[in-house]
Amino acid sequence: MQRRVFSGAVLAVVLAAPSAWAEDPHKVVPGSGGTSLDVTLDAHAGVIRSKRCKGVACNEASRDLTIPMDRSRIDPSKVTIDVLPIGDGKSVARVRVPDPQRKDLAYEAILSPEKDEPIFSGLTGWTSGSDGDRRGQVVLVYDRDESSKFLILADSREDTRICGQAATPLGSRGLDPKTLTWRGATLHRIDKKVRDGAEKITAKARPDDAKAPLARLLLATGGSSAGAASLTDGKVESGWSEQRPGDGHGEFVTMQAPSEAPIHGFVVTVTPKPPPADGAAPRTFFLATDEQLFQVTMPDDAWQKPGASFEIALPKPVKTTCVALVLDEAFDRGKAAPNVTVAEMTALTKFDADGASLSDVAKALGTDRADEAAAVLRRAGNNGLVAAAGAFGSLDDKGRALAVDVAASTGSCEGAAMDLVTRALADKDIEVRRRGLGRIERCGKASAGALATAVRGDDEGRRAASAPLLAAISPSAALEPLAEQMGKGSPDTRRAVRSAFARAASGSNRDKLLGILGKSNADVGARLDLLRAMGAKLPELRPESDAAIAEMLRASPDMPTRYLLAQPLAHLARSSEATSGELTRLADLVKRDPEWAVRARAVEVSAGIAPLLPVTLEAVADPQPRVREAALKALGSMHSGAGKGAAANALAKDEWPFVRVAAAEALGTMPEEAAVTGPLAKALEDGSSRVRQAALTSLGKLRATSEASRVRDRLDDTGEDTEVRALAARTLGTMCIQGAADRLTKLAMLSRVPVDERDERIGMAAIEALGALHPADLEKRFAPLREKGVRMPVRRAAERALGEPGTCR
Repeated sequence: MQRRVFSGAVLAVVLAAPSAWAEDPHKVVPGSGGTSLDVTLDAHAGVIRSKRCKGVACNEASRDLTIPMDRSRIDPSKVTIDVLPIGDGKSVARVRVPDPQRKDLAYEAILSPEKDEPIFSGLTGWTSGSDGDRRGQVVLVYDRDESSKFLILADSREDTRICGQAATPLGSRGLDPKTLTWRGATLHRIDKKVRDGAEKITAKARPDDAKAPLARLLLATGGSSAGAASLTDGKVESGWSEQRPGDGHGEFVTMQAPSEAPIHGFVVTVTPKPPPADGAAPRTFFLATDEQLFQVTMPDDAWQKPGASFEIALPKPVKTTCVALVLDEAFDRGKAAPNVTVAEMTALTKFDADGASLSDVAKALGTDRADEAAAVLRRAGNNGLVAAAGAFGSLDDKGRALAVDVAASTGSCEGAAMDLVTRALADKDIEVRRRGLGRIERCGKASAGALATAVRGDDEGRRAASAPLLAAISPSAALEPLAEQMGKGSPDTRRAVRSAFARAASGSNRDKLLGILGKSNADVGARLDLLRAMGAKLPELRPESDAAIAEMLRASPDMPTRYLLAQPLAHLARSSEATSGELTRLADLVKRDPEWAVRARAVEVSAGIAPLLPVTLEAVADPQPRVREAALKALGSMHSGAGKGAAANALAKDEWPFVRVAAAEALGTMPEEAAVTGPLAKALEDGSSRVRQAALTSLGKLRATSEASRVRDRLDDTGEDTEVRALAARTLGTMCIQGAADRLTKLAMLSRVPVDERDERIGMAAIEALGALHPADLEKRFAPLREKGVRMPVRRAAERALGEPGTCR
């Protein structure tokens, strides 16, 4: 409690302190005719007070400006009141009240003895927008001459500024000392000291036959006047003009640049072709990057050479994300207000300096210059894409991933870009596939055409990778191309196409699917794949679906075809409107097919079809053991008492252990009664350990407590298989045989210091069984197993069993 009181007291002092730190600022601004303006900050009231005075008397009522800030936080020591002579014998007061929490924000007022209302008052700095797109106003003060100042009020936008500057004034208006009003002004936006320190470069005329830059690396994002985008649009017919009074010095265009590609120089075309009548060429201009500033001097008046290009070679390569062209002096050709213009500008990389082709650049995606090459290709348009696609197959994993980025950067969801993306979907490298998939996801339905083309193509990898995406993105557009590819390619490819078709078909209407099913197709494999893919939709397509299957069966198909037709037949036979013909055809496969694999498959898919239960029961006596096994598993999947006699008989008499295992498992799914548990108990003496394990598992599922003693016999038989004994221990837990707790506890102790693997496995099983029983004194029973010296796996098993609630409470 004392700590809270102390903290609150400190906070109170902090909030109240600013008014005590310094006196309220106060200044007097001289005016004409012996008048003046008394300006004071009243921090306590949160206002700026001003009174017009005559001589020493200030009798007029105070004019107050309310500061839109929390007055308790205003620090008078940080507030400034500057008296600024502005020429014409006049002065103004500039009051600045910084925001106590945001360094970029302040409240400012410009007051004059000559005017009743403020010349300006309001918030300056970033006053609206979110990070990266903030906007506001700024007040700037420059030296007009040795005795007066020039006040500028300008807009400011975070997304439109000269590279390297935190903010750049836009739409500047200067304070006219005669009228005390704001008028349009031309302003050099780079400080003179900074301009004087710029590195000097002279541009050189570029030969007419010089090779064009490989890519338009620069992208104009804004500027001090409209039309900035024309500077980097690749067209010399248009251009950017400063559109300001005077020679436009200080007007600028800002461009994005890829930092991955060091810039070795620039190519600038000054004069559009044909040139506008009111235009003029720059004599000097500045190029600003993230950290450097260059002053460029043109060799002559470029307005006399429409369409001619000039090269600006940098002293050394520059990495930057931003380039700004800032006008300075101009060849005015005798015009008072020439409209200084620049038609086009781009950057040069080392690839340009080396005379490389885009094909050479694409090959570099597989080198240590991969990121630089990708940056160039992304900005080389369709030619860059073609080069990346051509090199794709020869690149390493990283190079192929970057090539996919090049394709994605085009913004296109069709054509050559998506051709490369669908190639990436089947790539061996997971990152390449991920980038291709990312592009598909961004394109959404717009990528359906490209995916359909990939599905119809000869490349099986692309087909298999594109098929599920097409089905997911546009099911209606997927059906036709997927149907065309049925039966083609490797088993994996066919499986992918079938699965994709099934997904697309699940929401399709009957007429659409009948149209596909009805198309003549002599290829048996294709027709079979189509029927398999339609799956659960087949009952909706009667009678055409039934007729298609019957026709294939009448043609005496080979064994694989008969095997695969069993599933479509089962879809029809399982529906509530199944016809006798459909049931008979499936039953015939179970009973009469000459191949045991077909009979086994047919009885497997018949599971749960009530009219075919007699056929399934007959199959339990099939000559082939795998058919008998399938029949018993089918009976087990029904979870009813049907077939308990057949299962019990098979468990007792079948010569094959795996059939007896299936029989034991089937009995474990049926309602508990003597006819079920008795055969299972007898099977605990079976000669196969696998059968004994299956019987134990089923007795546990049934919680057949009447057979607990026989289960315990398996546990206590030291000659029994270790896995059987361990399972017997777990089964006692599953059956909730509380009387077995002491025996299980003794066996659990075997895991504490096991003699061999058998002790460990049986002991761990006993711990698990005790966890299921969860007797009241379980913590005491497990105490020896939780001691520090006991092996970690045993301790963890005991802790886990203690922490679980058990299944027998």
